[in-house]
Amino acid sequence: MKKIILLLILLLIVSCNAKKEEVPLSSYDKGVEFFTKGDLINAEKNFLEVKGSQEKNALNYLLIIYEKNKDEKNIVKTISEIEKSKEMIFKLGYSYLYGINNLPKDEKKANMIFLNGVEQNDYMSAIALGNMYEHGVGVEKNLDKAKDFYEKSNLNKYFNGTLGKNYVNFIEGLKYEVGYGVMKDIDKAKDFYKLAIDENSRDAYTRLGNIQIIENKTERHVKNGIEYLERAWTLGDKNAILSLGNIYLNGITVPKDLEKAKFYYSAGIRSKIPEAFGYMLHIMVYMDTGLTVNYEEINKIAEEGSELGDGNSSKIMGYLYQNGYGIEKSEGKAEKYYLKAIEQGKLIDNLVYWYLGNLYFYGTKRIQNNEKALENYLVASEYYPASAYEIGIIYENGYGVDVDLEKAKEYYKKASSVDPRAETRYHEVEKIQEKEKLEAEKLEKEKLEAENTSKSSINLKKKTKTTNKKIKNRK
Repeated sequence: MKKIILLLILLLIVSCNAKKEEVPLSSYDKGVEFFTKGDLINAEKNFLEVKGSQEKNALNYLLIIYEKNKDEKNIVKTISEIEKSKEMIFKLGYSYLYGINNLPKDEKKANMIFLNGVEQNDYMSAIALGNMYEHGVGVEKNLDKAKDFYEKSNLNKYFNGTLGKNYVNFIEGLKYEVGYGVMKDIDKAKDFYKLAIDENSRDAYTRLGNIQIIENKTERHVKNGIEYLERAWTLGDKNAILSLGNIYLNGITVPKDLEKAKFYYSAGIRSKIPEAFGYMLHIMVYMDTGLTVNYEEINKIAEEGSELGDGNSSKIMGYLYQNGYGIEKSEGKAEKYYLKAIEQGKLIDNLVYWYLGNLYFYGTKRIQNNEKALENYLVASEYYPASAYEIGIIYENGYGVDVDLEKAKEYYKKASSVDPRAETRYHEVEKIQEKEKLEAEKLEKEKLEAENTSKSSINLKKKTKTTNKKIKNRK
């Protein structure tokens, strides 16, 4: 009995210490592993073997691989396979529309994918097409087509009535507001928007609110416009909250009020509206008159805004890194964020080009690049004359370009209205040109004198030779 017990204990110990067999990786997991390492050949091979629950995800990876390899035949084939799953169509089209999820931006492909989605009664694809035709994104603007797609989407049903009855009256109002296919008629536009408002269209509230404020007929007119925008905001239209903030930021028909503007932008930030982050930062960095600047808060807002895709937030992140404000100074990160801001677009101003120019011109040896500095300064100078001062320095000294004193003067003159140094340099360059002119004239005079002296010497030699010849002949 003891032997049996000892044997069982021994078997138990051996069993506990035995090496567990590793579960083999699935073809999908292998594909992901190879894809992460950049081995697209083996990644493709494994993804092609995937069946079952992970097949849809494998198709997405395969499409990314074929796009990277520009394999059009397999791209078309894979898109067709993905489109067989109705629930995947909108996400695929959206990824191509905005160039996200590792797919390139391709509005034409997005349009075709959404059209296939409409054929399969995918309401989100119909909404996307309505939006594309309404705003002319990737297609020629066509409000009639926009209206048709919005109607097919049964849009109102899915948004709990916030957009009005199938968007029809709103689109009609928009046609008259912008003069699309009809004579522009703001009064008719307002009539249709009011009908749409009766159907609780949030976009109609926004358009009508903006019209009321811009018209600025009476104080009550403006107040109604603000109320319309606030109503649109409660119905979920992000454009309304931005319009309200911009009205008070810029003092459009109402007294400028930065605190009210910040109130609305703060509401936009809470709702994760990317543009609201940028406008709030614009006030905090450039317009607040407080004695102290809270760079920690600015950094937090800018970082989140940048991640949400707001170019203005990325610009401020670059600004913080370039100057070391509330964050460790890093020229590399500053450059990265500035370039990201330009790529993201929708910038409130074009200061990013000036900042980039300064980074490349005044930065350390690692980042310094006079050609890139000039390229960005030239863009910035179209908006900010002060940035023309550095362009003058570049042309005066030949930093990355041939010395060109006339161009230097041109840009110094452009900057002189806002930078006294530019006027000083302008006159200094004039003195340099005058000195060079005098030196050139002196050299030319000396050259002529030398030539004349040379000719006199030659003539004298000839005369002497002739005289000697005559004397010889006499003898």
